[in-house]
Amino acid sequence: WNLKELCSVHRTNMVIEFIDGSLIQCIGLDDSEKLKSIVGITSAFVEEATELTADDTQQLNLRIRGITQFYKQTIYAFNPISKNNWIYGRFFETKYDNVKLDHSTYKDNNFLDEDYTRELEDLIKQNPAYYSIYTLGEWGSLDHVIYNNYDVIDKFPHNSMEEIIYGVDFGYNAPSAMVKIGKKDGEFYLDEKIYQNKLTNEALIRTIKFRYPGLAPIYCDSAAPERIEELKKAGLNAKKAYKGKNSVKDGIDYIKRSKLHVTRGSVNLLKELSGYTYKQDRDGVVHDEPVKFNDHAMDAFRYGVYTHFSKHRSYGAFV
Repeated sequence: WNLKELCSVHRTNMVIEFIDGSLIQCIGLDDSEKLKSIVGITSAFVEEATELTADDTQQLNLRIRGITQFYKQTIYAFNPISKNNWIYGRFFETKYDNVKLDHSTYKDNNFLDEDYTRELEDLIKQNPAYYSIYTLGEWGSLDHVIYNNYDVIDKFPHNSMEEIIYGVDFGYNAPSAMVKIGKKDGEFYLDEKIYQNKLTNEALIRTIKFRYPGLAPIYCDSAAPERIEELKKAGLNAKKAYKGKNSVKDGIDYIKRSKLHVTRGSVNLLKELSGYTYKQDRDGVVHDEPVKFNDHAMDAFRYGVYTHFSKHRSYGAFV
């Protein structure tokens, strides 16, 4: 929209300020207390609205109320995963004069690249429910979710961990993901550190160094050995993750034996966990293989957990 000359971007506090004094402020709702210091909001755009609670949105609405000369509105954007979500009951079962419902699909998005478009269209072969929700934008319900063995914690308990490692899944058009993994009393603690697309290896290395505190091993997708070598040359303790026969199935089975604790701020990791399901064909047959979609953080932490804490840690090619 050629607005760069009309605004300044403050990355530290995540604010875009325009020359007329108006602001766009980006805020995470992992802590609704963040909203209470904000006044005078005229509009809000809520991404992944199904991840919020009804109480979160009530707090947001309180910030938008008040006398102003401007038109006020809230826009909720989401994939319609389940009718059990509060949004369905609030806005789809009840009709309001001041609420407009807009149904769109990937075909309405002019910014999707060809690879992601193919991924969406391929979902019909992997899981009809995924295809219905993410490709057609229809209300559905994800059955056969893989991980039900996790809860959400406020902070990563650094000082009490027996061991800390990292897992990395490489990407570029798709996000690169890095997950911090701690183990204590046979249970795993997970904290999302990186989840970002368009990262070259050089940019990824800079980002890892900024968020990576020491010499703990980083287990990376072994399908990209040249990228792992670059990480090593940059001084990072990068290692190949084990990817032998049945490693995905066996890694998932290994992880499902233990309790997982995920930090509240791991937004993308939690989103992937809630939608990570087994493949199901059109005849309803469920397969021991996950749907290959929105699984970057899933791969990252599986690489670390399964390679380091299972027997594969001792294999010479992966240490």
